[in-house]
Amino acid sequence: QKSNQSKMTKLIFFIALTLFSTAGRTQEINNYSSLFDVRDSSYTRIAYDNDIFRGTDRWYTQGIGIDVYSYKLKKNPINVILLGLKNSDRDRYGIEFRTHGCTPASIVTSTILQGDRPYAGVFSLGVARTSQQSTKELRLTSQFELGLIGPAALGEQTQTMIHKFTGSDLPNGWEFQIKNAPIVNYTARLEKGIKFGNPSIFKSTFFGQGKLGTFQTNVSSGIDLSLGWRNDPFSETKHRFECFLYSQSSFTAIAYDASLMGGIINRDGYRLAYSDLKPLVFRQHVGIVLAVPHVSFAFDLAFISREIKSGFPHSWGGLRLTFY
Repeated sequence: QKSNQSKMTKLIFFIALTLFSTAGRTQEINNYSSLFDVRDSSYTRIAYDNDIFRGTDRWYTQGIGIDVYSYKLKKNPINVILLGLKNSDRDRYGIEFRTHGCTPASIVTSTILQGDRPYAGVFSLGVARTSQQSTKELRLTSQFELGLIGPAALGEQTQTMIHKFTGSDLPNGWEFQIKNAPIVNYTARLEKGIKFGNPSIFKSTFFGQGKLGTFQTNVSSGIDLSLGWRNDPFSETKHRFECFLYSQSSFTAIAYDASLMGGIINRDGYRLAYSDLKPLVFRQHVGIVLAVPHVSFAFDLAFISREIKSGFPHSWGGLRLTFY
C-alpha cells in the first residue's frame, strides 16, 4: 500500500514537471462531451489518464491530451473541412495534441505474448470545432487529426522515463511494437440534450459518434448524465461555481483499430487479426467536476469491457484540468 502511494505521489510530481514538454497525445481521452462545457470561447484543457490509479500497468496504460481553444483560431484555414450546424448560435475552434501508450498484459516479458495486445505508441495533432443550436439542444463536434503510430511516437521512451522516475518495473518488449504508420482520422459527434426529472440538478445528453481513418474506424452511441450544481450547456445561465457527479456510458462497434491490428500501410511485425478482437465494446466513466471562476477540475474512473478475446475488462483513472 505504501509503495503504491509513493509511486502515485512521484507520478503526480512528474506530470506537473513534464506535461508541457511532452505534449499531449491520446485517443482514449475524449474532451468533446458537453459535460465539460466551458462558457468562455478561449480555454486550455489538460487531461491525463493512467491505470496506476487502479493499481495496474497493462493494455491502455497512459494517455495525455492538451486542447487549446480560442476565438482567434476561427481563421484557421483548415477549419474548412470541419462540420457545423446550420443556424449555429455558438461555435468554438481549437487545436489538440494527443498521445497514448498501450502494452500487453505483462511488460516484464521480453517475448511476444501471442494473442495479447501489442505494444503501441501514438501521437497526433488535430483541429476541432464545436457547433451548437441551443434552442434544439443540439451540439455537433468534428475533429480532423494527423499523426503517427509506431516507434516514431516515442511510446517506449515515454513509458521508460516515467517508470524510472516512479521506481516501477522497466518495460520489456517494445521492440515488438506496432510499426511506423501515418494517422489520418476524422471524428464527428452529435449530442442531443434530453430533459426529464429535475433539470436544475439532473441533466442528460444522448450522443452518437463516428470515426473514420487509418487509425480508428468505429461508431459509438451512449448517454451522459450529471447530478448536481452545473451550468446548462444549452442555456445562457452561468453559475460561478459548479459541483456535480457524472456518468458516461457507451457502446462502440469496432471496424478497425491500428493500435491492435497495425497500420494500414505498414503491415510488418506482430499484430492481431480482426477475428482476435471483440467487435462490440462497452465503456463506462464515472467522475466528479469542481469548478470555480477560471479553473475547473475533474477526476474520473473508467471501465472498459474486453477489447480482445484473450483479454479481460480493464480500468484506469483520469484527471482533467481546465483554465479559462
